[in-house]
Amino acid sequence: MTLKYLAALLLSLTVFTSAAQPWDTARTSYYSIDVALEDIRQIYKLLCPSGCGHITIKAGGISNNAQAKYLRAKETEISYDPEWMSYLARTYGESVPFAILAHELGHHIDFNTSSYNRMTAWQHELSADAWAGCALALANMGTSELEHAMRYSIAISPSMTHPGWQKRNKAIGGGYWRCR
Repeated sequence: MTLKYLAALLLSLTVFTSAAQPWDTARTSYYSIDVALEDIRQIYKLLCPSGCGHITIKAGGISNNAQAKYLRAKETEISYDPEWMSYLARTYGESVPFAILAHELGHHIDFNTSSYNRMTAWQHELSADAWAGCALALANMGTSELEHAMRYSIAISPSMTHPGWQKRNKAIGGGYWRCR
């Protein structure tokens, strides 16, 4: 076996073994840490088939949101609110939490590019949206799932760090059709 193969095998065994934040079993939620881990593993395989670093995922620690936090080169922590993700799955469809985690993994990929520091906040978000669209396509989700993700983006208000839904939908759709 080559050293590169062994490194990839070790990465695949350790990428998702980090301890996640303890799950409060008194709260019942569709989007538990087990569901999130299953989705992030699938997304990682789709977007990073040869590996792209270490991801730790945490349920909780954030309210009504998900975020990717750069820790160091090729190491990112993704946190999400399981109740919020459950609400989104019920309201917009199960592809929306999947797309949100793919968006956060897209940030991880972008953190490790040479152009990341030259990008604006909106460019960071639009690039992550394109990664989310790509993950939906690579997961063989149809255009209805793409439309669900786009419908959710319409509900997000633009801000200094996040562009409006028109730009976000264009990025999501662009990523989807690029990877289809």
